Amino acid sequence: MSSAGSDPARMPSPEAYGLDPRRGFVAATDPPRRLPAAFAPWEALHEDLPGLVIAGRARAAIAALPLLDPLPLPEPERERALILLGIFAAAYAWSGEPMAPIRFPEPLGRPLGTLAAAMGRVPILTHSTTVLSNWRRLDPAGPLDLSNLDLAARILGGVDERWFFLATLGVELAGAPAVPAIVAAVNASREGSDDDLAAQVGAIAAAMEAARVALARMDEWCDPHVFYHRVRRWLAGWPEPGAVLEGSGLPPQVLAGGSAAQS
Repeated sequence: MSSAGSDPARMPSPEAYGLDPRRGFVAATDPPRRLPAAFAPWEALHEDLPGLVIAGRARAAIAALPLLDPLPLPEPERERALILLGIFAAAYAWSGEPMAPIRFPEPLGRPLGTLAAAMGRVPILTHSTTVLSNWRRLDPAGPLDLSNLDLAARILGGVDERWFFLATLGVELAGAPAVPAIVAAVNASREGSDDDLAAQVGAIAAAMEAARVALARMDEWCDPHVFYHRVRRWLAGWPEPGAVLEGSGLPPQVLAGGSAAQS
């Protein structure tokens, strides 16, 4: 990963791995709140999705979407598009009678499959889509912490769903200082600097303790019973024989689904 002319004995910086030295794995820039106007049908469906699921009309509404191409979008908008398409896929798969196999119509299957492939990702909701790039500041000028954050996209909504993903984001932010400290610790160990190594190991330990404290906040607004019976089902994977993404050119996808363990 090191660039030409750099010291091959040193571990590259977090930026060389696509990580932010301040935010860690969390998106380096604030995610967009909406997609461009051409994708208004996706944004409108996202707004209406809870009601459509309750009314039993989600699958029909998703199948009736126009066929849109997200590949020309720049990276931040691609992330939002992947979040929305993943949410639509979860709603299509699990809001009605069980499907075997799961078969996503082309207005969903093609953009979801092609976008995920172009981004080197999988066509299903994951920790990356639901947490790392799925947030917005309530006050755009306010701090990047849980006192000022909400989800940018939700599946059905509700405080338990929101807090599950936001509390997980809080763990990521609390542990972020460990990322540059790990790099510095590796380099200090290679260079024989005991004082620097001890300082960086101390910084890693402090970040891990902060992450533990952040994780302990999960039950403040996320009831385990509500999560298991109302939220977790939408994060289920695509079992055998796999989900068919019509129009994508991909083979049937057998995927485990989203989990905070993916962090």
